[in-house]
Amino acid sequence: PTSAPVSSRLTWFDRDGKALGELPVPEGGYLEIAFSPDNRRIALSRRNPSTGNDIWIADASRGALSRLTTDESRKDSLTWSGDGSRIAYNAQRGAAYNFCERPASGSDEERPLFASSSMFMAMSQLTRDGAYLVFDDLERTTQRDLWVVPLKGDRKPVPYLRTPFNETGGSISPDGRFMLYQSDESGRTEMYVQSFPVPGQKVRISTDGAAGGAWRDDGAEILYRSQKGIMSVSVRSGPSFEAAEPKLLMALPKELVALGVTSDFKRFLFALATSDAPRVSLTLLTNWTSLLER
Repeated sequence: PTSAPVSSRLTWFDRDGKALGELPVPEGGYLEIAFSPDNRRIALSRRNPSTGNDIWIADASRGALSRLTTDESRKDSLTWSGDGSRIAYNAQRGAAYNFCERPASGSDEERPLFASSSMFMAMSQLTRDGAYLVFDDLERTTQRDLWVVPLKGDRKPVPYLRTPFNETGGSISPDGRFMLYQSDESGRTEMYVQSFPVPGQKVRISTDGAAGGAWRDDGAEILYRSQKGIMSVSVRSGPSFEAAEPKLLMALPKELVALGVTSDFKRFLFALATSDAPRVSLTLLTNWTSLLER
């Protein structure tokens, strides 16, 4: 994940970019924001005093916080399971960088989802139906490629897209028929959609550069980040996939550190810097509730 300022506060915004008030949680070095499928809870990655970060769970209405992890290792790419009972994440401990999950209630220990000898894996999605884990990894000849791990059976990873370009941030559509991802095949990073599980029909979603993207919970809209701000694209999947022209949904405040969005795309939660520490440019995370670049 990208470094955060020393301190930030969490503020609600609507789709028009209007501030709606703060979530009553303490200021902190917030790195990621991920909403549960029912939008009632929020997973927060917050920097701790050491070099790592921990995961906290906040009540979306009251802001009440409970701590989920305490080991102070590096964790990112927070993703909720479809039933809201578990949280999956990347965990780096030493040279090992694996995908793990644990109950959102904190009632049990962490357990592995997928382990590899690669140090460059990045998880982007745990599908709502629990069928797949999507990640990208660095290959010597094909740069970053998209992979899918079926979570039933032997969990053997299957390559989805391997080209001479960088493909990252894969996210399968709610109906399971398409994959949203970003690629630099045009010379700059743009958002694309291809058929799933077999790539073939490809549609370019963005027109002026992009990074990160997410599906609305009904599959009828895609959001992504551009230099202008958050862009909205109406989409339709019938016999073929169709996408409208991107429209600017909102510009983003210069104090922005991290952001999350509800699954229906009606409300946003921004982490806004409260200090003069150097800010960073963040992008949308390609899972259902969190729009933050790794």
